[in-house]
Amino acid sequence: MVLERCPIRQLPQRPITTEHERFRLTVVSIFAVDEPVDLVVEAAKNLPEVEFHILGDPQRAAPGLVAAAPKNVHFPGFLGGNEYWELLCGSNAVMTLTSEPMSLVSGGVESMALGRPTIVSRQQTLTDYFTKGTVFVEHSAASITAGIQTAQIQENRLTHEIRELAVEKQRRWLQEIQALRNTITAAARHPTPLLHQREQRH
Repeated sequence: MVLERCPIRQLPQRPITTEHERFRLTVVSIFAVDEPVDLVVEAAKNLPEVEFHILGDPQRAAPGLVAAAPKNVHFPGFLGGNEYWELLCGSNAVMTLTSEPMSLVSGGVESMALGRPTIVSRQQTLTDYFTKGTVFVEHSAASITAGIQTAQIQENRLTHEIRELAVEKQRRWLQEIQALRNTITAAARHPTPLLHQREQRH
């Protein structure tokens, strides 16, 4: 039995608001080597009407990246607790990119739980998990630019779909955890002969 990752269950109580003059995109990052933050900054140059918030300690960024970023890119640093959740809640979309093929990005799961349109890398692990409300991009400035534009144009549809997906994931997880509990209970009541023999020896 494969138990899918538990959805986020405790969310901030503040209402979600996305009433800004400009489309606000939060990029969940820690400036790790698998995150193409430099390409996000390049894409930002093509989208001056979009307000980018790239998370993570800017001291970990590639040399010159922060200084070369356009004015619509902000580096708020590493945020935790309420500050982090409030920024995601106030975003029109959330982006998390990785070149790791087996990574189920936390930022994407958190974005889904908050009902925010989600932009992630086109990796099979991610396309298998995020089946609605998500835009998939290749790691190029052109693809990232196009993905953000898609999120802008289709924000209402993506918001509706990602909220549906969050409900589906929660329901599926509860069903799977109950099935696992039932399996454990049944095994405890009816141990296998080999297990019973080992217990007698001890």
